[in-house]
Amino acid sequence: MMDALLAMLEVPPVSHRDAADWRSHGLADFEDALQIACAAAGGADVIVTRNTSDFIGSTISVMTPEAFLAAGK
Repeated sequence: MMDALLAMLEVPPVSHRDAADWRSHGLADFEDALQIACAAAGGADVIVTRNTSDFIGSTISVMTPEAFLAAGK
């Protein structure tokens, strides 16, 4: 599955500064904040995840895979 996703998507680079500034995203979890930094660096409109509750307060919209597909994004 990951190979198929990577064939369709580009993973944007995240810098040391992005990682060091993780607290600015308002999340307690470093990895979740880094995902927001990566999404922002790539100009993403939405983060698609099954764990939407981990991203409460995100500056980028968050949707479940089902909601994302239903929205026709």
